[in-house]
Amino acid sequence: MNLTSQLLDLMLEASNLSRWQFIQEYSIPPLVAVPRLPGPLLPVIGLLYVLIFGLAVVGNGAVLVLLCRKKALQSPRTFFICSLALSDLLIAIVCVPSSMLQHFFANWLAGDFLCKLVPFLQVTAIATSILTMTCIAVERFQGILYPLHVRNNYVLHSSIRMLGKQVRGTESVNLIT
Repeated sequence: MNLTSQLLDLMLEASNLSRWQFIQEYSIPPLVAVPRLPGPLLPVIGLLYVLIFGLAVVGNGAVLVLLCRKKALQSPRTFFICSLALSDLLIAIVCVPSSMLQHFFANWLAGDFLCKLVPFLQVTAIATSILTMTCIAVERFQGILYPLHVRNNYVLHSSIRMLGKQVRGTESVNLIT
């Protein structure tokens, strides 16, 4: 049987199995060969993953704590920075460990629920980070375009509204893909 990716997706929709369960139950060879890292590189890559995870959690956590505790730092601009730190923290907590698991183990070890949840969280975290940087760029562009206007008219609720519109846009994109 010649199995294409589209046919496998249709068969997965018909059954209520994860991709891994489906492949195991029907003894289907994998469609994509996953390259493995050479053995001597694994400790170095593992150390880099742990270092990136630790620095990202500590750094973004410190930014969030600092910006939430200091009332003088709370402004619409820092709201974007908090959103970016939160999405980067989500990337560190979700993307880094799952990527490390994929490099070190051939099988998914985290169970069926996380097998389905982790890709959604990865896309959400990355899209949130990208869209927050877009909001920061738009806000800075407005500052360059209208330098003589008072910048305090850009209130917090308009920042929240801008982020909310972009998040709703990602939800519709995620439902399509």
